[in-house]
Amino acid sequence: PEIDSILHSFDLSLSTYIEESLISGINNNTSDSIDYLIQRVLEVSKEVHQLSNGAFDITIMPLIEAWGFHGGEKRVLAKEEIDSLLQRVGMDKIKIHEHRIQKANPDVRLDVNAIAQGYSVDIACEFLDGKGISNYLVEIGGELRTKGINSRGVDWIIGIDKPEYGNFIPGMNMQQKVQLGNLSLATSGNYRSYFEVDGKKYTHSFDPETGMPAVKNILSASIVCKDCIYADALATACMVMGYKDGLEMINNIKDTEAYLVYSDEDGRFQVACTDGFKNILID
Repeated sequence: PEIDSILHSFDLSLSTYIEESLISGINNNTSDSIDYLIQRVLEVSKEVHQLSNGAFDITIMPLIEAWGFHGGEKRVLAKEEIDSLLQRVGMDKIKIHEHRIQKANPDVRLDVNAIAQGYSVDIACEFLDGKGISNYLVEIGGELRTKGINSRGVDWIIGIDKPEYGNFIPGMNMQQKVQLGNLSLATSGNYRSYFEVDGKKYTHSFDPETGMPAVKNILSASIVCKDCIYADALATACMVMGYKDGLEMINNIKDTEAYLVYSDEDGRFQVACTDGFKNILID
């Protein structure tokens, strides 16, 4: 019940699916006040935005909604509509001042779903740490964080799903197993959230520069680091950047590792990962 209460309070701050949440108030211009949860998300979002050269951008909500990835009817947008929507997109259009958010354009709307889920894992872990619990695995929506050991007395063993279109059941078809100790793991992929028109797939990872679903050969990105909020955001950034630029970015971030699955010219699955990630792979 205590964890349920924590996650309910978290949703009332950061869930874009709850009308009375703080983030919904910001999006609807009925409020500009923020709490420590939103402040943390905004700070990390700006940091990852810079690290990814703009690939990670939480102001893409107008695009997400228009393309139908926020509960609406999925459709392909014309270039003119995309160009109009891009006028509302950009991390430079928001800033924090005295615990309030300021928007350069009232039509700016925030989509924090690519970072809030990972942060909710961290919040739950902080609660368990405060209770003196030394061994746990917290998983929310596929993002997770571990501490200590499992019931068999070894580091937690985690599976990464094979990023095949149609692989909708977690754990049904595994790509790789890893052994995780006192770390977070977040995976982002396009193989479960997409729609198809005239044989072309449109995925939910958006390029904030073009306003289009990111067209890259990367299939999934798994990031390992200390805090799940960073793992979640960086995994999304890699999906927008592609595996080469994503791998280069991660290699330049301290204590952060990546496992990226991509498709080669012949359509075969290939893997690119950092040296540190190889140390936790299980054959």
